[in-house]
Amino acid sequence: KSGALVVSKETRRRRVALRSPTSTPSQKEPELILNGRKLAADLRRQLRRDIEEYTKTNPAPGLDVVLVGDDPASQIYVRSKAAACERAGIRSQIHKPPAATSQGELEALLLRLNDDTSVDGILVQLPLPDGLDAEAVLNLIPPEKDVDGLTERSMGRLVRGLDGHVGCTPLGVMRLMEWICEEGG
Repeated sequence: KSGALVVSKETRRRRVALRSPTSTPSQKEPELILNGRKLAADLRRQLRRDIEEYTKTNPAPGLDVVLVGDDPASQIYVRSKAAACERAGIRSQIHKPPAATSQGELEALLLRLNDDTSVDGILVQLPLPDGLDAEAVLNLIPPEKDVDGLTERSMGRLVRGLDGHVGCTPLGVMRLMEWICEEGG
């Protein structure tokens, strides 16, 4: 299936296997198709329970998304993130400056979000329209609010083994592999 990760049963038994993509095994190993849907559903249920417990004594966590312009693919992605937040009990706010927004206006918005204590996480949807410097905008996000883990400071913290956000795709792959090894997938 599209998007599924395929590993051999031998790799699963060994838990870790590194092989060059150009190497050819002496005999064909049987394949196992890993489908992360069950893991994702389990994680979402646990997240919902954790947030329900957390919000008994704290305000709901909040994610603010900045979507500049009207790129159709970006709009779909951002809507799906907002729906996922709602299902999990996370407050979400989408900021939609027009494509004609200046660099200064966009940076001012980011600085306001940084200072807002109700904002726990910030996601700037890329790509930004032509004429806007994505790196300058991303680097305004403090590591503790950088939910994508895209800023230089966030990546530096990750490399140094310090607490911080990890990008969702590599984290998802790692969680899937851990789950397969621990639970048998």
